[in-house]
Amino acid sequence: MSEGESENFTAIKPYPNEPKLFVIAAIISTFAWLHFIVGTVGMSLAILGVFFLVYLFVQSGFVSHLRGTGALVSSEQFPDIHAAVERCAKRFQFKKTPTVYILHMNGMFNAFALRFLRQNYIVLLSDIVDAMDENPDALNFYIGHEMGHLHRNHNFWAAFLSPALILPLLGAGYSRAREYTCDRYGAACCDSLQSVRFGLAALAVGGKKCATLDQDAYLQQVQQSKGFWMSFHELIADYPWLVKRFARVNPKEQTKIPKRNPFAYVFAIFVPQLSVMSFIVLYGAVILWGGFFQGQDLIWQAKENGAMYEQNMNGDMDVNPELNSYQNSFENR
Repeated sequence: MSEGESENFTAIKPYPNEPKLFVIAAIISTFAWLHFIVGTVGMSLAILGVFFLVYLFVQSGFVSHLRGTGALVSSEQFPDIHAAVERCAKRFQFKKTPTVYILHMNGMFNAFALRFLRQNYIVLLSDIVDAMDENPDALNFYIGHEMGHLHRNHNFWAAFLSPALILPLLGAGYSRAREYTCDRYGAACCDSLQSVRFGLAALAVGGKKCATLDQDAYLQQVQQSKGFWMSFHELIADYPWLVKRFARVNPKEQTKIPKRNPFAYVFAIFVPQLSVMSFIVLYGAVILWGGFFQGQDLIWQAKENGAMYEQNMNGDMDVNPELNSYQNSFENR
């Protein structure tokens, strides 16, 4: 790494819970997939190949829509946003800068990242871009946040970890930890904490009111998150409460975040983390296991029929006792 590159490079420490939960999920998922493959005598690999083919067609449909409808951010098209993307990519040492599109999606207010055939994409929805006109630095928070997902390969690992992420507490907890980590990436792309919180405020109150939101008053709302219901619903959710993200986005600031109600964990442990990917895994498991046991029954029947045929050829048993009885009675006449 050259001296200039080392000065621009920013090392982001993940949220403390993310690496721990990742290891737990990876161990559980490894055993689950091995059991799945061995238990079905490799049949699962064929089905997984089919699922991957379906994924290619579905994902290619969205990417095609993105290319055919959205506006590609480049040095000619939205050069200011393109320059911000290049700076963030350089800061996180991307070998290839993600391709960025701006897309209108009927009022949806966010951004997201995806990967398709070794190409990284970031989609900035038009409403969030418009909302950041008054504070362009705040848009960098969304760019950096989505680059965080790509940099840490969250999309890549999602399918492999899916057997473990179905589990209560673990799946939702890992998802929330990822969001906290990516908020740190977003903050690293901004020039000021005010811009970071401006970006988060837009998620809370929309593009028109985020400029007038009293950030200190909003920050104090985090004290309301300690009750049973707020604790329970956060434990089963993919995203942390926005007021907590607002508080944690600056590690140097000592904002006291209350602990969750302990009784919420007792009830949350009965709520699995269901998603599209988890439904695919569960559906595939049911089909494979059903097919496996049906195949075992056919093998057992074939072996039994083979043994009966061999005994008949050796004269040990009759394949058709009724026919032999008729032949014996005819011979005795």
